[in-house]
Amino acid sequence: MLGIESLDAQDLKAMNKGQSATTAREAILALRDHKIFCNLSFILFNKTASVRTIRENLDRFIELYQEKDFIYVGQTLYFSYAFESDWAPNPKLRKLSGQTRLGGSTTSTRAPSEGVTFDPSLEPYAEICRIINYEQVRKLCELNLAKEYPNSDLQKPIVHRWATLLTLFTLNLMVVALDEFQVGRLNISSVLKYEDWVYACYKQFNEKILLQRWAHTITDQYGYFPGDWNGWEIAIPSIA
Repeated sequence: MLGIESLDAQDLKAMNKGQSATTAREAILALRDHKIFCNLSFILFNKTASVRTIRENLDRFIELYQEKDFIYVGQTLYFSYAFESDWAPNPKLRKLSGQTRLGGSTTSTRAPSEGVTFDPSLEPYAEICRIINYEQVRKLCELNLAKEYPNSDLQKPIVHRWATLLTLFTLNLMVVALDEFQVGRLNISSVLKYEDWVYACYKQFNEKILLQRWAHTITDQYGYFPGDWNGWEIAIPSIA
């Protein structure tokens, strides 16, 4: 596990990481060259996060996946959704809208208080990234367990191929969502519409690789993790 946190110079300076994006990238590639598998941990939603810094991280991560032996760089499970926490009382924390499920996850990993460290205008995009992250994690768990069942019809090479292609697909999904957010189409009022879009994209991706009975998405069918509801579900605007 490598706590990269960001590949953007502004983010790294604000988080006092004591490293540059260049040295972080060199460390990742050195591990790859020695065929050491990595899990790269990022904090996309930090106190200096913006569309620019998020896009910079997406672009740099996609570049890593276009290098040789990219499989050693790991999945996007610790990239697609993570936010900077502040456990001390902080008057500078900023409030979320209360109209997405995002509040459930942010309050579960910080001291009880109002607000978040990152710019709350990013909330619609952060919510979609959270959905993307949930679906990745839950589908990976389902397939990794199912392929080990006696007489399973899931062939391990197929699951490995699906998992290998998943990261680049997810990164590009995040890029498209960021584009939609930047031009204003992804906003608080359209969050549910874009959640449905995420599930439709993953289902289409699954269908290209997996058997039909394994191509379903999970989070939209079976709900969210217990404790993440906390009343936010009823606050989400309905889609006409």
